Amino acid sequence: MAKKGQTFNRYTPETKAEAVRLRLEEGLSYRVIQERLGIQNKTQVSEWETGPTRRVV
Repeated sequence: MAKKGQTFNRYTPETKAEAVRLRLEEGLSYRVIQERLGIQNKTQVSEWETGPTRRVV
């Protein structure tokens, strides 16, 4: 749940694609990818990797 006044990061499609590529092709850990690309949320890369099939509606 968002806190009052909290802002959310938006990442470009290129950043998302690069994060997934680094994970799948180079086998880098989520933490290393986060540090390289400046991604704040620790689960964001895994959500991009699995895509909408993981989301429950």
